[in-house]
Amino acid sequence: MVGPDKGYAYALQASRDAEAALAFDSAEDHLHRALELAAMTPIGSDRDRKELDAVVALGVLATMTRCWADGQLRDIWARARELCERTGDATRLFGCLWGLYWVAQTAADGAGADRLAPELMTLAEAHGDPGLLFGAHYAAGSVAFFRGDLRSAEARYRQAADLVDEVGAQAVAMYPIQPVALGPTMQRCGPQPGHRRPSRRADG
Repeated sequence: MVGPDKGYAYALQASRDAEAALAFDSAEDHLHRALELAAMTPIGSDRDRKELDAVVALGVLATMTRCWADGQLRDIWARARELCERTGDATRLFGCLWGLYWVAQTAADGAGADRLAPELMTLAEAHGDPGLLFGAHYAAGSVAFFRGDLRSAEARYRQAADLVDEVGAQAVAMYPIQPVALGPTMQRCGPQPGHRRPSRRADG
């Protein structure tokens, strides 16, 4: 009989294999099984780390298969954030905050996005990682854009654009963004089409 630890590792690998085969429903089922097996581990740091691995994988998968405004997706990233903070996993915390930020942005939750954008910037600056800084500047620019402050938005987008060459196209592609022209130098960064328009009190 396979024990919980081996079963957990098998479920995670089975999920990866199913995802690679584009069998997303099966991949999600395996991740839920992994979470069930993680819950059999005695309460402590090992259990938290196992749950974190599975929840983050579930968040990444759900991001590909569900609407970004899905309440369940918000719950997944909120739990992942809680586990990152509990285990001290600062490396993955940014991704969890970004997931929560983008859910808020696509759900037109301006207050939620406003709260999360500064947290992204603080974490990115603490790490000094160009890829994280790109995402944080982009988030700050989008918050300003939807608030109607186009001058601040363009300044933030410029800062993000300045990092594109350093970060590389592959890293930039990890963020769910598409180009929009806010000015002649802003061909590479901007909010996705389909979002709400900024208010008419915008500067410029």
